[in-house]
Amino acid sequence: MWVIWVCSFIVLAVMFTQFYKIATKKSQHHGALTVLIQLIAGSSIMIIYPWFNMDLPTNLTGYLFLAVAVFFYAISDRVNTTVRSGLEASSFGIINQLSTVFIILAGFLIFKDPFSISKIIGIILIIFSNIMLFYKKGEGKINKYVLLGILASLSYSIAIILDVNNSLHFNLPSYVAMTLLFSALIIILFENIGLDKIRAEFQNGNKAAIIITGLSWSAMIFTQLRAYQSGNVSTIAPLLALAVISNVIIGYIFLKERNSLLKKLIAAVLIIISVILIR
Repeated sequence: MWVIWVCSFIVLAVMFTQFYKIATKKSQHHGALTVLIQLIAGSSIMIIYPWFNMDLPTNLTGYLFLAVAVFFYAISDRVNTTVRSGLEASSFGIINQLSTVFIILAGFLIFKDPFSISKIIGIILIIFSNIMLFYKKGEGKINKYVLLGILASLSYSIAIILDVNNSLHFNLPSYVAMTLLFSALIIILFENIGLDKIRAEFQNGNKAAIIITGLSWSAMIFTQLRAYQSGNVSTIAPLLALAVISNVIIGYIFLKERNSLLKKLIAAVLIIISVILIR
């Protein structure tokens, strides 16, 4: 079964990344677009809710960790919409891998994980691949979308660290739905986004791209979790990383992203090698 889950994840991850980029092109309000896609994603995953055990935490700690994780997911999801609007879909997939670096560093510094040469090399490769892709000689400042991408990856990493064991105490579809729907609520409250803005974003945007992005988002999260549950992590992780190079190839064909193609391919291969070393 793990082969089916891995293949499904790669297809869904490519769909999510490519169509999210398309959805941002007509967006008039990035916050409203984020909320709209989150609402579609969070609602659609609940279709499979009845097929899973009705698990819930028995103590307050589980809900507290969920609340904090959702806050950081909200930051990551909101900032990433802006990042996606400014970077090519293929480039976004590469900078998004920085979350792996932050998670490993947290393991070293917070959880006292033993140092490993292979992990250090993996971290260096991920950082190098991003520098190679985004550094442009002669420019005196860093692209703001790259800085925002780093912030989003850091927020996502914090959420995952809080999330990794806590999610086991919940019904899986409901947990995915809560992380998406509660994140949407936080963005609505912080940006004061009314129903009229959300409706306008859908009516004036690329409706097909918005719907496909929402549906593929929740399905992508679900298949990723199921892949890890069904197979060996050291086997699954490098295969899931194939989504990075898949996005480069599909972005070239589908979105005509022809800039720095060789750099993107090299960066994607380095990302895959780094994941193999880290796992």
